[in-house]
Amino acid sequence: FLEDTDGPTLIQPYSVFVVFDGDSTGTRDKLLSARTETQFFEYASSEKILAYAGNIFVSSNTSVIPSIASAVYDGSSSIVTLNGTVTSGNAGTSNYSLGVVGRFRAGRDPLDGVIGEILVFDSALSTANREAVEDYLSSKWGITI
Repeated sequence: FLEDTDGPTLIQPYSVFVVFDGDSTGTRDKLLSARTETQFFEYASSEKILAYAGNIFVSSNTSVIPSIASAVYDGSSSIVTLNGTVTSGNAGTSNYSLGVVGRFRAGRDPLDGVIGEILVFDSALSTANREAVEDYLSSKWGITI
């Protein structure tokens, strides 16, 4: 894991992509979490992606490992993708003070696996741009989406 008590604050709108390989035998495996307990992006034992920025938001499909997960927050609505499958909804409008990669703050919910790559964009990517990033990551990491 990586922890930074002075990490960047992601102000909505923004987009985040995580390439990971994990074992979902734990209840919740955090991919990214904030310096406070108000935001997180996690891989749950249900093999789904959960995003939280004021509201809990769950992907509709289950994961295959390794996976590409993404979330696009635009300040009023959100989408979460897991291996290219989109779920629309609202994860909330809170900004994200990135502080921990690979576990929740205070050492809880560590990822039982590895993170291959994290990409963060300071805008809500369009569908075409999000798909282009997913295609790039799919090709680079050999993950079918």
